[in-house]
Amino acid sequence: MKMPLLALLLLAVAATGCHGSIGSPCNQSADCGGGQVCGTNYPGGYCYIDCTNTPSVCPGGSTCASTGTGVTAECYDNCFHNGDCRGGYSCVPVADSVNSICLPL
Repeated sequence: MKMPLLALLLLAVAATGCHGSIGSPCNQSADCGGGQVCGTNYPGGYCYIDCTNTPSVCPGGSTCASTGTGVTAECYDNCFHNGDCRGGYSCVPVADSVNSICLPL
């Protein structure tokens, strides 16, 4: 009996686990992808990677940026307009960059 392609894909995802990407909502770091932590100080949580010393650690589709007065930087989800961000977040340009990132409203 042949399994439909969609069923095989769903089975593969279930077998490997499903973890959030940069910018995904989370309750704990286990909800995020490999090497990411859950920033519970963000509304609904926010999966990110600390990129303070290594900006190149950010995966494709994300940008290393510092959004506060501290010296730390984090990988944030890239966007082109507000519709690219999840609810409660907006698309904000990054200083000295061509990229914009999703940040809480």
